[in-house]
Amino acid sequence: MTKPQDVTQVEDYKEDDPILKTLYDKAVEEYPEITQQLVVGNKVCYLKKVNRGTLEIALGFLMKINSNPEPIKAGEIIINTCWVCGDEEIRSNDDYFMGACLQASGLIEQKSSFLKKRN
Repeated sequence: MTKPQDVTQVEDYKEDDPILKTLYDKAVEEYPEITQQLVVGNKVCYLKKVNRGTLEIALGFLMKINSNPEPIKAGEIIINTCWVCGDEEIRSNDDYFMGACLQASGLIEQKSSFLKKRN
């Protein structure tokens, strides 16, 4: 899929930049499955919700028992599986891709939970 229309080139987006909301609204209008806007420098992409299968694979790279976690690999799986549209340079340029992967691995949300053992 292509990037949303009317994407302007800027130095770097700031988190509260109003143009990001405008871009997000336009993207969601065209692709209702979008749940996340991922910004890397002046590049933007849109992702759908991480499903259970993708979550399981990504967590396998984040919670390794016998070796070091691989957050970039986990993020890569999330980006490749959940990508809806956006600037393809995020996937083709390593500088953007590394930043996107690290941010994407943070998309794994956990609900608070507890286990209470009864006697």
